Amino acid sequence: MVVPFGRTVWLDDLVGVVMKDGKPFKLHGVMVDVTGRREAESRLNIQKELLEWIATGVPLKESLAALALAIEKHLGDLRCSILLADENGLRLSHGAAPSLPEAYWRAIDGVAIGDSMGSCGTAAFRRELIVVEDISEDPL
Repeated sequence: MVVPFGRTVWLDDLVGVVMKDGKPFKLHGVMVDVTGRREAESRLNIQKELLEWIATGVPLKESLAALALAIEKHLGDLRCSILLADENGLRLSHGAAPSLPEAYWRAIDGVAIGDSMGSCGTAAFRRELIVVEDISEDPL
C-alpha cells in the first residue's frame, strides 16, 4: 500500500470466518502494519549479500557501489557517496558514488582530512556525523 508522501506501507491482512449453522456467516479481520519488520528483513538481506560478495572476492569498488545504492533505496530521497581514507589518514579518495555525477565525485576525490575541509574532510577529521542539507549554501 502506498500512503501520502509516496511511502510504502506493508500490511498483513488476517481474516477469520465466523460460521453459523455450519455455513460461513461473517468475516472478522484485522490489518497489521509490518513495515518495520519488512524493512529490517530487507536490510539484513542486503548485509548478507554484501558480506558474501566480500567473502568471495568481489572487488571493493563494486561492493561499495552496491552498499551506496542500498542506502539510497532505504533512506529515500538522497544520494550516497563513500570515500576512503588514504594509508596516512591525510586524504579521502573516491570509493563509490553510483548516483552522483562524475564531475561531483572527481571534484571531491583527494580532499584533505581537516577541520573546515568540506563536509567529508571535516567529518573524517572530527570523527563525527556532519549533516549538510544544501551543499551550495553551507560553508562545509
